[in-house]
Amino acid sequence: MSLNETPMTRWYWREILKQGTLIEEYVAAERAKDDSNAPRFMDGPFEISHDVRMDITGKDVVVIQSKNKRLGMYLMGQAIFSRELILKKGAKSVRSVAVYRKDDKVMRELLLAYPGIEVRIRPLMSASQPPKEIGPRTSATLVLPCENSIRDRLGVSG
Repeated sequence: MSLNETPMTRWYWREILKQGTLIEEYVAAERAKDDSNAPRFMDGPFEISHDVRMDITGKDVVVIQSKNKRLGMYLMGQAIFSRELILKKGAKSVRSVAVYRKDDKVMRELLLAYPGIEVRIRPLMSASQPPKEIGPRTSATLVLPCENSIRDRLGVSG
């Protein structure tokens, strides 16, 4: 967990999603016994849970990736591949959200070409100022099952 990025992820969960179970550092991939792959951890929304190996089979999931900087390829890769890892774990649907501090138009346009990806700018601002939303709200890095009401609000078919 990060001093700068964890608050951004929690902000998205608390202020935008407003429902579900937030799982911080969810184990999306275990380290292989032969060390052929590294473990991969993610965060996912709603009430905070410490069950980092929660069964997400058949669930609608939102994954939230946050970076306290301009949108770039590192965050883009996290958003794209986090979604794929969670789909492989048997989730019914996955939305992947990239939350960041500063936009990059060229990179944003490339990222939004991928299905199931959403971007959200969270600039430094007062708590009463709404965040700037860019692009369609079609997906999101914390891993948590979404209830029907949140699915409907977020436009996730199911």
